[in-house]
Amino acid sequence: VCGPEKPYVNPHDLEAAHTRAFNAALEKFNGIRKMGGESFAAIYLERLKSQLQQLANEYRVANTNKNIFQNFRTPAVFAVMLFIFYVITGISEFIGLSSVTNMLLVPFYMALVTLFTWLFLNYTGRAPEVAQAIDNTADIVVQKVSL
Repeated sequence: VCGPEKPYVNPHDLEAAHTRAFNAALEKFNGIRKMGGESFAAIYLERLKSQLQQLANEYRVANTNKNIFQNFRTPAVFAVMLFIFYVITGISEFIGLSSVTNMLLVPFYMALVTLFTWLFLNYTGRAPEVAQAIDNTADIVVQKVSL
């Protein structure tokens, strides 16, 4: 279902596949006779469960990294903001409301600088906490607009 050669998978499908594989592995483990008794086998059962959970978490992270829409969400949000501010300032300048234009130029340039800062930080890998803060800001904008 998920792997290095596979494309992005819906997280619900990935979770369903993990549950099926997890239950199949436990059934296989419990279906085999073991030496040393139940207390000895319980140690290996817990080890199997923890390894399966760890592998599932690694697959979830790898799958999340493949989500192209999530990777381009922040620049798309800021590009849309730039476009909206550009159109509104153009219309207000055409009408003759230069005070509105001047007021909207500040958030326009702030969005532009934020976009270029995010691109630079993600390209160079510097200051990941700042890039994460910009991502969080874009998520907040999407949440507020979606309401």
